[in-house]
Amino acid sequence: MSKLLDSDREPRPGRWVGPTRIALRVGLAVAVAYLGVTFYERATRPRLERKQGPLRKIHPDAYVYPPKSYVTSVQSARKLIGRPLWVKEGFRWAFQPGNEVLGPLEKIVPTRIRQAGREVRLTFEKGGVSCNLPIAAGGHFFVDELFLLKDPRELWTHWSDEDWRKIEAHVVEPGMSEHQVVFSLGAGNIIQSSRHSTQRIVDYKLGAEAGIDPVRVTYRDGVVERVDPLPAE
Repeated sequence: MSKLLDSDREPRPGRWVGPTRIALRVGLAVAVAYLGVTFYERATRPRLERKQGPLRKIHPDAYVYPPKSYVTSVQSARKLIGRPLWVKEGFRWAFQPGNEVLGPLEKIVPTRIRQAGREVRLTFEKGGVSCNLPIAAGGHFFVDELFLLKDPRELWTHWSDEDWRKIEAHVVEPGMSEHQVVFSLGAGNIIQSSRHSTQRIVDYKLGAEAGIDPVRVTYRDGVVERVDPLPAE
């Protein structure tokens, strides 16, 4: 019988193979045991009851979404002609001729849209006089900042007749929403506000010339918490 060549003989495992196999088996057994103990501890651990913090009540006004105008050019602005518009923030927007301002929720009907230099101006009639005010400057249109495109009574349908009477009489009381205050007193000037705070303090002075007493209103979660009179300037 011929002798086997060295290359035909089955190689013998090195000395490290045996210990390595034992180490791997031991490691696997330890890992399995660790996982078993971990899952057992989690399963038998008493569950901690999470205490739910106080829920913040969301005012119904937060669910009202006035329609947008989507006016971005003189051409698209012309669709406003003949369409009733309601002023969002009274005593803020001045019109010509003169230097008068539009009141809270004042209703106007545009009769013309024209380019005037870098401005786009909207024309309407007030007291039989042709008036106009800018609705764009430098290519930026701000129709949605100026007006509501739908009757406010059809938007804020959850407000009672008493709420509307207070607004029309320019009365502000605790419990009213910020929208109701703005529609009653016009635009305000924020005195104190924090992104992480639920409190806001706003001064309302612009209606003084219209006979509306200036006040400082403190809001909590968008609702009037306190009303303080301000000295007339």
